[in-house]
Amino acid sequence: AVLMIYGVSFLKKGENVVVSYANIIKSKGAVAMIVSSLLMAIGRIIDRKFTISLSPLGYSVGIYLVISTYILVYGIASGSRISDYTNLIKQKWLYLILGGICNAYSYVALLKAFNYFGVSVAEPLSMLSVFVTMFFAKIFLRERIGVRLLAAVLLFVGSILIY
Repeated sequence: AVLMIYGVSFLKKGENVVVSYANIIKSKGAVAMIVSSLLMAIGRIIDRKFTISLSPLGYSVGIYLVISTYILVYGIASGSRISDYTNLIKQKWLYLILGGICNAYSYVALLKAFNYFGVSVAEPLSMLSVFVTMFFAKIFLRERIGVRLLAAVLLFVGSILIY
């Protein structure tokens, strides 16, 4: 866990760990990722609680329905129009299908992994996708990876220690 915490400090690298964490707090993007991680952690506990007695596939259908409905209502309340969404579907349908398939299967696989490893092991191990994500981001999005690779290695070592 210490290696994972240290790895996070590379998000906004400063001259030392304290400065790095101060930089993170000042960054809206980094704070958004921290909030996302906290909500994801709480969500995974809720996921596991329900999938003890429910089918992971059935639970996935239900949770994605709730998520989609919530985001649609939130989007409309925030000023988006239904036509914004229908235009997106018309223009980017292939990407939506491919992304949906990848997200759906990865989520069901994670829920099933909870049965074998438990949440405290399966969730951190699922984050090993960081290497694949970094590779694809470098190739397809032309992102500079640099020192982030070292941070990913630290996260990887931390996840092995958790296992």
